[in-house]
Amino acid sequence: MTAQRTYWRDIRWQASGNALAQLVGILGMPLLTRLYMPADFATQSLFAQGAMFLAGLVTMRLEYFIQLPDSHADALRMLSFIGLIGLLLAAAFSLGLWCLREPIAQLASSTSLAPWLVLVPWAALAISLSVALQHFAQRNQDYRSSGLAELSGKVGYVGVAALLAPAGHGIGLILSIAAGAASKGLHLWLGSVRRQLREQLAGSLRTDLAAGARMAHRYSRLSGSLVGSHMLATVTGAAPLLYLSHAYGSDPLGQFALVMSTIFLPASLLGAAVGQVYYQRAAADWAAGRTIHGLWKSTLDKLCRYGLPTYLGIALISPWAYPWIFGGQWQASGELARYLAISGFFSLISSPMDRTCLIVGAWRYPLLWHTGRMVTTLLVIVWAHVTAQPLTNFVQALVAQMASLYIVDLFANRHFARRVPTPFRTDGQHAQS
Repeated sequence: MTAQRTYWRDIRWQASGNALAQLVGILGMPLLTRLYMPADFATQSLFAQGAMFLAGLVTMRLEYFIQLPDSHADALRMLSFIGLIGLLLAAAFSLGLWCLREPIAQLASSTSLAPWLVLVPWAALAISLSVALQHFAQRNQDYRSSGLAELSGKVGYVGVAALLAPAGHGIGLILSIAAGAASKGLHLWLGSVRRQLREQLAGSLRTDLAAGARMAHRYSRLSGSLVGSHMLATVTGAAPLLYLSHAYGSDPLGQFALVMSTIFLPASLLGAAVGQVYYQRAAADWAAGRTIHGLWKSTLDKLCRYGLPTYLGIALISPWAYPWIFGGQWQASGELARYLAISGFFSLISSPMDRTCLIVGAWRYPLLWHTGRMVTTLLVIVWAHVTAQPLTNFVQALVAQMASLYIVDLFANRHFARRVPTPFRTDGQHAQS
């Protein structure tokens, strides 16, 4: 019972920070939708997709394994190595995107995107480093700092977007992505991370980086799986946006982008908090030789109790709530939100526990699942294109496809949670199994 109480206490800390962050986002979004046009949000959405794609490459997804090493010193060495490799790869990607900015912008059917592509790798690095710092704070069970960092990030996002709106050309929306991640990372860095980095890394920088590289190599198979999965996921996320831009125009794309950035707010509020604490607790239980099925089951029960009434309410009120909150020009977003609420619910109950496969070392599964998700997404797009489906039919089919894949993921991770750890599965060994 004590473990359960501390588990949900930490979730409350994380969820409280997420809630305050989302409150800032909710209060700030009506302001931003009046300062910027749907076409500006369309450009930002494409920029964000590029940043999220490169976030999985500039640090090779190593930030997700900071929870796994035995000692904090080893985790800090990994953190130092992640920072170094991130800087080098971000600079290389930035140079490449500068050279290819025009062809890429034409491919995305967005000439306004071209001048901002050089900044995409640096926004990606800010995102990855903020995630790395947050995982280290959560490793120390410092969920108070982790939660407040989410608030700092959202304040940075909304603040920069609002302050730079008079500059025009959507520059504020573009820079807000990196600003939000940087604000979140700075909050965590100024907390316990900077002090522990100085205290625990007593050797030379070269020695610590070499040790960090060895730790990174230990999780290379899982890292490769996550990088591949991330690339597949980015194609999956970008494909509908590109199709919307080509088939329906920038205004429907902006409407869809607004819904996608708001309909998953409950998942950001509770789902992300649960997922972050679940990952830390489940990894610790598995390393200690304990099964994690009980934790998985109780977590799913709580998510269903919260998510079902929440998303049912969203589906009912969204047609009038969106134009009332965001302005009359966002009427179409309210209609789309009715359907996307379904996929939002299944994302909420599945995604928080989707790292169970990583904990038990099932490194092939993420690649298989993301391949299936990408293929089925592309099939929906091909069907919509060949049969010239209207926007509503396309979104409905996309919702059905997303919900189905989340259900598959839920049952797959239930299977992984039922596995029993064996005595030889210690850190590094089970990670490579």
